[in-house]
Amino acid sequence: MLLNSTPEKFLIFGGPSDTFCSSITEGLSPERVINLQGRLSLLEVFTLFQRVKTCIANDTGLMHVADAMGIPNVLIFGPTNADMGCLPFHPKSQIMEKALWCRPCSKNGQAWCIRSKRWCLELITPEEVAVSTQHLLRELSVERSS
Repeated sequence: MLLNSTPEKFLIFGGPSDTFCSSITEGLSPERVINLQGRLSLLEVFTLFQRVKTCIANDTGLMHVADAMGIPNVLIFGPTNADMGCLPFHPKSQIMEKALWCRPCSKNGQAWCIRSKRWCLELITPEEVAVSTQHLLRELSVERSS
């Protein structure tokens, strides 16, 4: 797990209806992982982003905010893909996606999925995201120490 492999602190952002945020933070140390889901205004989120080293996100507005602020992303593409013009511009950003015949299916996955599950997201494992994030954090650390 990413939390055990890095000394970093994690902030979880989400809107009021993003109920998955509580399942991400369940059982984790509140000193290292803070669930801010539904508690902040956008201005408060932008203010906190000034202290963020990297952003792990799907193709959402906050990913684009981080990118605009010069924060590299670990971007998880599910229903969308790079051909839809949703790439981060930061050169160190990592892109996580699975090549599936059904992708892209819709803008932001708003359309009904024709498969039994959203395999585009299900097949990207937390371990893969952790490895990609660890790689990015190491790269940023080397860059800062140079």
